[in-house]
Amino acid sequence: MHDPRFNKMAQVIVHYSVEVKPGQNVYVWGQAPAAPLMLEIYREILKAGGHAFLRADLPSAQEISSRTRRRTSWTSSRLWT
Repeated sequence: MHDPRFNKMAQVIVHYSVEVKPGQNVYVWGQAPAAPLMLEIYREILKAGGHAFLRADLPSAQEISSRTRRRTSWTSSRLWT
């Protein structure tokens, strides 16, 4: 469901707080619950002529990353010992 308050907040962030200029690179980083606002900010950055880059931290990603790193570091250390 679209909430018009997100659009208004995105306009304030992009045009007033950050003052995005054409050609400017803008990195938008947030967590999954902020996705609706992040998408509105993304849309406003593009409308302002900026280049938007999104990164959303998903709840399970940290767990996957930790498990993968443990396995990888264990494998790497076993290869070198």
